[in-house]
Amino acid sequence: MGLRRNARPAGTIVLMQHNISKDELRLLAYLHEHATGFDKRHGLKAAEVVRALEFSDDELRKHASYLAGLGLIDMRRFTMLIGPPDYELKGIWITIKGENLMRELESAPGIARKITSKAASAIFDMSREIVVNVVSEFMSRWVGA
Repeated sequence: MGLRRNARPAGTIVLMQHNISKDELRLLAYLHEHATGFDKRHGLKAAEVVRALEFSDDELRKHASYLAGLGLIDMRRFTMLIGPPDYELKGIWITIKGENLMRELESAPGIARKITSKAASAIFDMSREIVVNVVSEFMSRWVGA
């Protein structure tokens, strides 16, 4: 008996697609490439990352907050106590989960090379589908981890 087009067998888990943007991949690749460890003691200065990737402070906060929400990076913030609720990003680093994702991406068929921040844009443009599929599959294995 065949399945209807959108039918799934009982107990099937539907993978959520994690659509990491090109700039988010560049940020993750930069942190991967410059990592000396995977906790706050190994954070890079936000200003250094902004300069290297040519992001504005707001762009860095936006991309970092998405990746942090997925648990791929973490960041140290300084909350502003005066004025509107806001924070300044002080430090940023890749987590073990983010490092594992980058290693998996680097070994994926169709990529199979070191992903640097400079190469990330080209890799994303040529292999976006591979990136999305590897990220989605990887994240489904890390749910709850």
